Amino acid sequence: MAYAGFVNGDTVATAVTTVPVYTTTATSASPASPPTYPSSYSAVAAPNYLVGYLPGAVTVNKATSATSITAITPTQQAAGLPSFYVSVRS
Repeated sequence: MAYAGFVNGDTVATAVTTVPVYTTTATSASPASPPTYPSSYSAVAAPNYLVGYLPGAVTVNKATSATSITAITPTQQAAGLPSFYVSVRS
């Protein structure tokens, strides 16, 4: 959210009395885009200003994964563990 055009020393803190709450149909289970998901907002209250809204869209990007290989200590090897293990996070 960007605010612009305040006059007479007003700022977001002094001019906006109710900040918007943004919503989207995207969830943590939404597949990666496309498609994009619409976004909307609740009303903004700024008594001395006219506030406009431009429709937006949320893009969900595919998560990246990370793989790490870690060597184990000689003590762990002596206990019969393999010499390394692999950890995959996605």
